[in-house]
Amino acid sequence: MLLLREADGRGRDPEEIEDMKKIFLFFIILSILLIPLHCELPDLEITEDNIKYENLVSGMTGKIYVNIENKSDVDLYTVPMKYALKDLGTNVIVYQDEITKDCLANWTTTVTIYWGNPTYGNYLFTVIVDPDNTIEESDETNNAVEKILHVSASDLTVTDITFSNPTPKIDEEIRIIAEVKNIGEASTIKSFKVGFYEGESLLSEEEIEKLDPGAFKSVFTFWTPKTEGDIEIKVKVDNREEIEETDEENNSVTHSITVEKLKVFILSNAIDWGLQGEALKVFLESNRIDAQRIFPSNFDSYKNEAIIIILGGPDAYSGVGYIVTQVLDGSSINYLRTEGAYNVFLERDIFTAKQLIIVMAGNDRDLTAKAVVENKNLILDYIKP
Repeated sequence: MLLLREADGRGRDPEEIEDMKKIFLFFIILSILLIPLHCELPDLEITEDNIKYENLVSGMTGKIYVNIENKSDVDLYTVPMKYALKDLGTNVIVYQDEITKDCLANWTTTVTIYWGNPTYGNYLFTVIVDPDNTIEESDETNNAVEKILHVSASDLTVTDITFSNPTPKIDEEIRIIAEVKNIGEASTIKSFKVGFYEGESLLSEEEIEKLDPGAFKSVFTFWTPKTEGDIEIKVKVDNREEIEETDEENNSVTHSITVEKLKVFILSNAIDWGLQGEALKVFLESNRIDAQRIFPSNFDSYKNEAIIIILGGPDAYSGVGYIVTQVLDGSSINYLRTEGAYNVFLERDIFTAKQLIIVMAGNDRDLTAKAVVENKNLILDYIKP
């Protein structure tokens, strides 16, 4: 039997056509719904190795670099990131912030964090990407990391104080020498001053440009003591406290040095002593010089002293003249035997090395006194250190 159908001209039943439309629409809708199931989810990753840093030195501006990896083909924009720094010594959070960053597909994005003037110690650095899980990812376990950061510092100290003359005399200029060492972990971030003190009075400041860890440098200053006795000399590194250090309590060292008066021995007979010898002794003592009279009879006990003044010429009595002839050469002796002659003679290394003997003499006792009166100020220049 031949069945006749109408409606589409192809012999199809309208109901069948309607069913086919419904089936086709179902598959279209199903395909649309299944599309998200086949899309790639993003994956943001941060690890301890992704955290780098530089200049983590006390007193400097440190930089922390956080590298965020987007391990997918999906571009992500305004990705939130939180970070914090906690001082492990005090357990206090010293800095924290939240920022956003664009993280492009298959790319590593670097976030630079500036840490101004960190203090020496250990810190826990914590960073979390997408802290509130607003981004659906294929792996939600690799978004946070912690890393301990160490801030280093220099540590300056004085290891030694020495003197060019450890037994100086009043008015003698000597050098105070200090050895400075950096026993810390980092180089000094800038130059610093070394202060030299007499007691609490600042003598001078000397500058050291830079000192690396383990390095040392010697600096010195000149000092002229004005009083006798035990003097406290202090040297302080980082005198203006411009360098942040691991230990601020080891910056100064004090050394005691004994200062004595310059000692001068005056050889004279009784007459010359009475004319100007005693006055010369008073004059020297007024200038902080210890002056002591000696005699021909005990001269051998003092002949090796550093400074000796002899009053009288080659013909002075009581044995003074004989000693003068051992000190002066022939031409000087002949000069003093000339009428009206008087002068001051400086002789060195006569009885011992580094010795100064000053002969103040004239042709007679009055001329010897005249030689003393006219030249006593001048001899200060000769005998002062």
